[in-house]
Amino acid sequence: MMVFRDRNLSDLIGFTYAKNAATVAANDLLNHFRNIQEAFPLDSSKGLILIALDGENPWESYPDGGRHFLRLLYESLSRDSTFRTVRIGDFLKEHPPEETLNDLYTGSWIDQNFRIWIGSPEDNQAWDCLDKTRSFLHRITAEASPSHPEKWQRAWEEIYIAEGSDWYWWYGGDFSSDNDEEFDRLFRTHLSYVYLLLDAEVPAFLKNPISLSQEIKPTMEPLGLISPMIDGKVTHFYEWREAGYFSPINYGGFMYREEGFISAIYYGFDLVHFFCRLDPIWKNLNQVPGLQFHIQFLAPRICRIAIPVQFPEENEPFFILSFSSSAGSESLKKLTSIGFRPIIELGIPFSELGFQPNEKMNFFLTVQREEIELQRYPWSGYFSLIVPDQHFQDTLWQI
Repeated sequence: MMVFRDRNLSDLIGFTYAKNAATVAANDLLNHFRNIQEAFPLDSSKGLILIALDGENPWESYPDGGRHFLRLLYESLSRDSTFRTVRIGDFLKEHPPEETLNDLYTGSWIDQNFRIWIGSPEDNQAWDCLDKTRSFLHRITAEASPSHPEKWQRAWEEIYIAEGSDWYWWYGGDFSSDNDEEFDRLFRTHLSYVYLLLDAEVPAFLKNPISLSQEIKPTMEPLGLISPMIDGKVTHFYEWREAGYFSPINYGGFMYREEGFISAIYYGFDLVHFFCRLDPIWKNLNQVPGLQFHIQFLAPRICRIAIPVQFPEENEPFFILSFSSSAGSESLKKLTSIGFRPIIELGIPFSELGFQPNEKMNFFLTVQREEIELQRYPWSGYFSLIVPDQHFQDTLWQI
């Protein structure tokens, strides 16, 4: 069974009545009801007027949150015997459908199509992620009996959440907000939980951002070549002096004013290597087992460096370099060019990352527990640098 919203009346509440006095707005809506009633066939008891606000929250635009308008509207409806407020399900029980629609045009309330939700590379990638995850869950639930049915139910609930159209509203260039990357992270987190609930590995296609972010300027950009000693401690004052520097505490946004997991990030390079230094807040990190730092590199070379936070004393510290394929699989490589405690320092050749001289390298840092992102630096966007070539030092001369 299907009912259709009255778009004009719904939009009046959503976009127009907030600009008018509550009495005027309520009377105008009641007059629309009466006009519809007069235009209806003789048996008006079968008439249903459906007002459905299509996702927007208009009440914040009303002077009092819509309280006065709604009170006047419902008081008038309760006094007028020609109208009856009813739940849709109850109405359909009393008046079951009498006709069948053989064809229904596919469309939406915007231009009668789905262009807002499909078509852009971001939209398509998000739908592909949902499709792959849903197919995985369907295959698992079809092939075996549930040992933990409550987990299967929770996994399907995560799918239903990801199927909500609002996620795809913010992908692509049609609409944007300050929270696009947060919406992207939450969307992929819901899909990731499907795999985690079934004790399966989260695929690579859910680990890489979908939303195309913006470059963020650090507290200090790289000033020249550096050659740090990768030993996990500040060997001398000038070791990271020419590096780029980012202070989460001083960065805009209230989330960064709370004490997190990192007090500073440094990054820089020589002609061959990319260097990164993290100044962890160990007392916070040690409270959460299984944490990792992830340095995520964006297109055109999508790869990731994963750094475990805890190592057994007998193990040499290491980090894992992984590349994602178009099929969603990952290739892994273990590297030991890392110094650990009291700070974390690492160096890796640009060639290992797949970057060439004069190529732009975009990246950001996350703190992860298993596959769930707990914190990101910067909160939105990414850092960037240009891979130096042999002429790089010629551009650094000063008078």
